[in-house]
Amino acid sequence: MKRFRHRDRKRLYADANITPLVDACLVLLIIFMISSPFIINQTVNIALPRTLSASAMNERDELSIYAVYDAESRTTVISIGNDKNLKHDQVRSIIKERLAGQKSRNVRIFSDGNVPMKKIIELTDIVLSTGGKIQIVTEYGETGDN
Repeated sequence: MKRFRHRDRKRLYADANITPLVDACLVLLIIFMISSPFIINQTVNIALPRTLSASAMNERDELSIYAVYDAESRTTVISIGNDKNLKHDQVRSIIKERLAGQKSRNVRIFSDGNVPMKKIIELTDIVLSTGGKIQIVTEYGETGDN
């Protein structure tokens, strides 16, 4: 009778094969690297008016309204957060909703330098009528062309 020897047996390896995991991670990394420029470039550039009396702004969870003049369509686009191209009654309802339970009732208005003054006054009227306090955001610097 033939005896089984220990060295004749094949050794079993209990190591995990991580090659498919590394492949999947590299594919995901490549996908995120390719798609990241599209995610980053979705911001709106606003040329804020410049004043010499601008002061530093504290970062808090305050409501921000963005008013940008679209030269192509010659209209002012108003947005709050992810809500874009809002009408005045929509702006009023969003402000009322967001200020309802907040301690700070400050509302920041970021306005492009090309937005007509009439639109800014309409926005300030909406904010004041809903019980908010207005902060119009500007940049520090010499007045003139932005």
